[in-house]
Amino acid sequence: MDTTLVTGSTGLVGYHIVHALLQRGRRVKALVRSIDKGKALLPEACELVQGDITDQATVRRAMQGCSVVYHAAGLPEQWLPDPARFHQVNLVGTQNALDAAFVHGVQRFIYTSTIDVFAGQAGHEFDESQLDPQPRGTYYERSKQVADQHVVAALA
Repeated sequence: MDTTLVTGSTGLVGYHIVHALLQRGRRVKALVRSIDKGKALLPEACELVQGDITDQATVRRAMQGCSVVYHAAGLPEQWLPDPARFHQVNLVGTQNALDAAFVHGVQRFIYTSTIDVFAGQAGHEFDESQLDPQPRGTYYERSKQVADQHVVAALA
């Protein structure tokens, strides 16, 4: 049976991805920073792998044997005392996941981002294939924009 890795599995989006995959009978691994938190939140059927999205070695270890990856890890805050943390989690973490996916020959890589990266005007329809070329206003938004650019480049 194929194994699916979910990053960000104890967060809002990742948690629901894990549950949906298990309901469909998928074998699921979760990259978690805390095994205790993972055990408290995630079903027993989910294999927990301790690590951090910002640590390339643990991402590669977690992804070993996986054919599908749902990358939902991210730092969705709008402000932090150290804005460099957005870059580390949202950009470096995404690049670590992409690199590991290529190393392990992952067949599908599903990336979760934010509406904040797209070009569009409030109150109008927009095309999700158009990333906004203008830098956004917050460190969070800019870190997600650059991460999305890396994912798009990886598809080419």
